[in-house]
Amino acid sequence: MKIDKVDSVRSPLFHASFALYRRVFPKDEQMPKRYFYEHLVEEKLGLSRPFHFHYFVGIKGDRVLGFGCCTYLALVNMGFIDYLAVDSGAKGQGVGTLLRDKLVEVLREDARKHELEDLTAVLGETREESPWLRRLQSQGAFALDIDYLQPPLEDHKNPVPLVLYVQPVAKPFDSLTTDEVRQVLYTLYRRLYRIPYPLQDPNFRYMLKQLNRRHRVGGKVVDPKTIREAS
Repeated sequence: MKIDKVDSVRSPLFHASFALYRRVFPKDEQMPKRYFYEHLVEEKLGLSRPFHFHYFVGIKGDRVLGFGCCTYLALVNMGFIDYLAVDSGAKGQGVGTLLRDKLVEVLREDARKHELEDLTAVLGETREESPWLRRLQSQGAFALDIDYLQPPLEDHKNPVPLVLYVQPVAKPFDSLTTDEVRQVLYTLYRRLYRIPYPLQDPNFRYMLKQLNRRHRVGGKVVDPKTIREAS
């Protein structure tokens, strides 16, 4: 398998990976094609700076085995894994690990371009019952101890309750300050999900309210039984 970078929605690799995206992710977690178009064009024209967006596809011959995309969040020196998917026929072949390693690699490069020693952490969203979350936790990641809500996407009316996880990169740690969590949440809502006024969004305000009277936010306990049943 080789990993190719995609920089346009006109690329055949984008079309094939977008079809995979539509098959793999639940509808309430899917973004319209214009989401990727905006991010790819902004990155190409340098309009996204100090943020950066990357999109990679794993291919073998002419077959797309998986894809992954990520965003460097310069304000908090963290990277966000937007999406990572592997074709069902390529499960167990290490495709997801290779793609994720590539995403982390370019995010670390982004941090160094900003004259920082290294990337602080990688962030991501997942379902609480995801076996992937348990694997990440075994590698030092932790699920933030808040009720995290992904805002409604496209035509959906309700937010999606997910786990927001943090995987330290530069050095191990097991919590974030409440100021860091506020910055992360605001950046995700304002930058990634393009919500113009997060402070007027009830889902965002609900998450902020959970930070009252807290100095730090550590990891939440995820029921291993739930993960075993899902796997």
